[in-house]
Amino acid sequence: MKIFLLILLIIFALLLLGFIVSSFFSAIIMTRIVAEPHFDTREKRKQKNKDACFLEQTSNYKREDTTFIMNDGYIIHGDIHFNNPKKFILFIHGHGSTREGSIKYSRAFNYSDYSMVFYDQRGHGDNERRYVTMGKNEVKDAIEIISILKDRYGSDIEIGIFGVSMGGATALLTTKYTQDLKFIVADCPYASLADEFIDNCHWKKSPGFLSLLIAKIYAKRKYGISFKEVNAKKALEHNNVPILLFHGNKDKVVSVKNQKRLVKHIHCYEEHYIFDGAEHGGCCIVDFKKYCDIVKSFLSRINF
Repeated sequence: MKIFLLILLIIFALLLLGFIVSSFFSAIIMTRIVAEPHFDTREKRKQKNKDACFLEQTSNYKREDTTFIMNDGYIIHGDIHFNNPKKFILFIHGHGSTREGSIKYSRAFNYSDYSMVFYDQRGHGDNERRYVTMGKNEVKDAIEIISILKDRYGSDIEIGIFGVSMGGATALLTTKYTQDLKFIVADCPYASLADEFIDNCHWKKSPGFLSLLIAKIYAKRKYGISFKEVNAKKALEHNNVPILLFHGNKDKVVSVKNQKRLVKHIHCYEEHYIFDGAEHGGCCIVDFKKYCDIVKSFLSRINF
């Protein structure tokens, strides 16, 4: 009997050790992928747009190169399609992408009615390489760019934001710092970094909560990523900026469950749509006309 109990104890200890080791390596690997992704170049993204005929559909844009100097001296590269001197839309691309990744979404907006601002997020595109913080530092850049635009073109200009994936989460996080926005359109954003991490653990069949605990410690010490600060749900609790949310029910990068999580915390005017058959960032591909009609109707309702 004693030998049997000893064997059970050894098996339990080995299983526990395996669980801890698996959690540790899952946390480290996933955190590194987040902070040090495979970055697309602008040229590669342009080629993707060309292959999908997005460049032909945006050939009327007259994009002028520009730079934004952040308070820490970091230089962010972007460009502006300048049309309406009073109405601006800021486009924020997703994780590992570039400003060219926002082009396909910009087609949903009438380019002749607005000035459109595209920029490479910190560490991406033409910018100096830096760790990605999934919204912690990126949202501060977005706020500074909004301030720079107001300095350049007048404090009375109206600004809306479109963001996709990490860019969508970043757009939603801006509401924690300013309410001086006309709208936010967020396509497949995550509700919080913790939600995104747990969902990916589930998909990869990795231990969730222990991995999350390890990731929080490692991410903060190694990369300066704060799970606590990257929480769009909390940011939206006191928000009054109109929100439009898109998500695809086949999204395997950011679970569609994030939309429900976000909507629970929105207490102002909002619209949300789930596109059947759409993968990550693919709502505008599955049904472009429907996507455009929704955006146009939303902008009309908020008088932009």
